[in-house]
Amino acid sequence: MIPAALAPHRSFLRFLSARVASTTAQQMLMVALGWQMYELTSSAWDLGLVGFAQFVPALALALVAGQVIDRYQRHRIVAVCLILQTLVALAIGAATLTGVASREWILGLSVLLGAAKAFAEGGLLTDPPPGDDRDPVELRHPSPATATETLDHRKDTDKRP
Repeated sequence: MIPAALAPHRSFLRFLSARVASTTAQQMLMVALGWQMYELTSSAWDLGLVGFAQFVPALALALVAGQVIDRYQRHRIVAVCLILQTLVALAIGAATLTGVASREWILGLSVLLGAAKAFAEGGLLTDPPPGDDRDPVELRHPSPATATETLDHRKDTDKRP
């Protein structure tokens, strides 16, 4: 059920739905890669390597991603990252179905997923929801914690002269 305060803001609801779906899909893909690795190797060490392979590129590319996101169109960067995540999902599915999935294959896909996450998260965190005209610096450290608070903030900024 949609709270009454959110009902008239269809573009914001679409944005919020896309954010939730994107984050959910990304988490599911990360779990699927780990699960696939454990099924193949039955090794907790290899399972840990999957998480490490996803974390290291995200950390290593954080500064680069920030520069790229500030210089180029965020929505295109996020779109490319989502396409890359989709390709990773298709690749692991195809590799599993054809029986070519291997430890190295999964670790390579994990690195790609970590790199895409560095750029996608930065782009999504700094890209304002539709109709939100806040300063990008404020968006990096958002104060509203919920969708309703975000809309309340938008109403306050709409009342400015």
